[in-house]
Amino acid sequence: MPGFEATAKDAFLAKIGSVNIYQWQYVLTDHLGNQHALFANRNGDGLLQQSTDENSNEVLALRNYSAFGLELSGRNW
Repeated sequence: MPGFEATAKDAFLAKIGSVNIYQWQYVLTDHLGNQHALFANRNGDGLLQQSTDENSNEVLALRNYSAFGLELSGRNW
């Protein structure tokens, strides 16, 4: 980690394990059941923020569909 230094005289104990962190994810669907948006409030402020930084982006997925239910690629809106 940045700022961490250890010499040959130093001794330390590290515990490595997994942490289960649960997060609410919300889905916006239309009347046909197509999922249009998937988002999560990661920082708990009650607002959705879209960012290029993957760690702070709260909009997880956007999808668009044609009138016949075919998923469209790219931004079509």
